[in-house]
Amino acid sequence: MKEQIRIEVFSRQDVERAVSLWNQCAKGGDMVYAPLTEAQFREIFFESVHYSEEYMLAAYDGQGGLAGFTAGLVKRKYLQGETFFNTPGYVTMVLVSPAWRRMGVGTKLLEELERRFHAIGKSRVMVTYRNPMALTWQIPEGGGARHNNAPGVVLDSPAYRLFVKKGYETKAVEDGMYLPLHHFTVGEKALQKQKRLMKDGIVVELYDREKHEGFEELFDALHGEVWRETIRDNERRKKPLPVLIAAEGRKIIGFAGPVDKEKNGRGWFNGIATHPEYERRGIATVLFHRLMEQFSLIGAEYSTLFTDEGNPALTLYESVGFKVVGRFAVMEKEL
Repeated sequence: MKEQIRIEVFSRQDVERAVSLWNQCAKGGDMVYAPLTEAQFREIFFESVHYSEEYMLAAYDGQGGLAGFTAGLVKRKYLQGETFFNTPGYVTMVLVSPAWRRMGVGTKLLEELERRFHAIGKSRVMVTYRNPMALTWQIPEGGGARHNNAPGVVLDSPAYRLFVKKGYETKAVEDGMYLPLHHFTVGEKALQKQKRLMKDGIVVELYDREKHEGFEELFDALHGEVWRETIRDNERRKKPLPVLIAAEGRKIIGFAGPVDKEKNGRGWFNGIATHPEYERRGIATVLFHRLMEQFSLIGAEYSTLFTDEGNPALTLYESVGFKVVGRFAVMEKEL
């Protein structure tokens, strides 16, 4: 039966069938990704600046039926410091029809994608949250709550076992976390820390371009290129989103944000960080509590995030009320 399968470049004429398979698996609990409309599918997989058709592949059976498909990506637009040679080939996902599972279809798709990456000179391939082609995942028991980017492969899932079998190594484990915001209030410990910071001349407030400066220097110190790009993009907006900052005088020494609410009610932010020279003073604690307060004020119903397993910041997130609701593996393979 394996010999009946052929691997070809995914045809856009198969979007309807692919979306049907996707939603069957999403609604049936076979995967954590959220259901998609055809328009959403096209936006994610075809409209990205990084899209190339040769890295989106389909598996067809002997009658031309769609047995599965995979989506991969090679970056076409780089962050500061990135090049073709120091970025991997990305595997976004591998999806196989229930009728064709455990018959080698996923293996065939993955092997062909890897072959294509190797042929253009990629030395490694990864499944990671750094993939710019983001897939929304559903929070278990979250009442419809969703996170805008799956951090990797769900641990101990069939997909995880496929990647392990094909020689992928787990480079990190990411904890997906969730916090309802209906009754959020800033904790007393955070308020006390904020008072101590103010005595030291450090304030936590919303960023004002006329009053504050130093984002570039902060991101230089943090090596935070994704954060740098996010803040730059936000500043280019006609009406920038609010950003919380910690400042000593005019100098920005920490940030959290931007502060935004998605249509599904999720309080969205890109990051939180403190300048290395100002760590261990409670700045991140105050920033994070105030960030959740800002979400609550704009009507966000919940917030989500993910963080490295064992990250000391996990204690901070849990102190605010976040709980771990999913665990993902960041995986890599040398080609």
